[in-house]
Parts: sequence; C-alpha cells; structure tokens
Amino acid sequence: MEENELGNDVLGVVEGNLNKIDLQMDDEIDLEGFAYRKEFAIANQAQGEVTYVPVRRPDPQSWIYIPSDSKMRATVAILELKQSREVYLVKPDVATSLDGEVTNRLIVPYQDREGGLFLWAVRLTDSRGNRDSWVTSALRIVHEYCDQWIKIKAMMNSGCYKVIPAPVEIPAPEWPAGGLRFLVNRAFKNKVINAVDDPVVQKLKGYL
Repeated sequence: MEENELGNDVLGVVEGNLNKIDLQMDDEIDLEGFAYRKEFAIANQAQGEVTYVPVRRPDPQSWIYIPSDSKMRATVAILELKQSREVYLVKPDVATSLDGEVTNRLIVPYQDREGGLFLWAVRLTDSRGNRDSWVTSALRIVHEYCDQWIKIKAMMNSGCYKVIPAPVEIPAPEWPAGGLRFLVNRAFKNKVINAVDDPVVQKLKGYL
C-alpha cells in the first residue's frame, strides 16, 4: 500500500472516531437520574453494620461528638498491654489479683464526622491511685463538653487537654440502637478476662 493511501485510511479512522465522539457529546444527560437523594443515602447507611469499635483516645485532628446520656457510659476495670496496644475488659474479682496492672476507667463513646464509632477509656486515677492533671482535664471534657462537636488536643507543657469547639453548627450524629452495650460488645469481642487462669493473666504473673 502506498504512503498516501495509508495516510488516507488513518484519517478516515480518526474522522470516524471524532464523529462518534460528537454524537456522544450531543446526547443529552438527564440529571434527574443522577440527583443525590437524602432518603437514598439514609437507606444505604441503615444497611451497614459496625463490626468493630476501637478503644482509644480521640485523634487530635478529628472532630468528635460525645453524648451526655448517662446510660452511654460506665465505670469498668481495664487492663492495657502497652507493648501490644491491646485493651482488655476485666471482671472486678479478677482485677484484684492484678494489683498495679488494672485501672478503673470511665468508658465513654464518641463518634467522628465520618461516622466512626469509638470508646474512650478515661482513667479515673493514675497508676498510684491519684487524680493528676491529665485525668482531671479528661473528666472535665467528657462531662462539660458533651453534645457538641469538638477537637481535643494534648498540651504537653501544661499537662492537660485543650478543647476546640466547632466553628459552625453541625447536626448531632445518630447512635446504634443497642447503645453502650452494643459498642462494648463490638470493642471487647474476645478481649474479656473473667478468670485468673486466663492466659493473659498467667503471662503477666510469669506462669507462661
């Protein structure tokens, strides 16, 4: 095939493709079919299921919401393994056998703007049984800054937390129907110590 004929064939293909593109561009898009509907979004969210709830302090870059409902908080015994960053819920009678390892915590749920659910295990005292400035600051936050969107930042030089309220009004989030019981079950699945012969306890005591 001569060079001119090959060039004409290529041009023909290009023109054909351009015509197809023109036809596609000329097709009208029905925006009604793409309209975002609130009821559709709510229906999709309702179908989701929370499979895990992390136990951790609020991220300093996240806006969080702490509920004021007293039924959404509880005082429990917590064992925190710092090396593995694991947190266990401990029965009171077992906690007495782990002197110095278990601390009493106020379990407080919070939610971030993405709908993530978390539990904040707020210390009630330090390791010596005293209430230091960090404990006092955290407890003040969960009691006085609930039912609003806030950011929490640690002020290392001051030994306390700084609270930043949201600059605009943001609707309150919704919570699971099961309340605190639901959140605790998701957070401490397979993380409950209810006997002194539990492998975690035995390892701490040096038997394993």
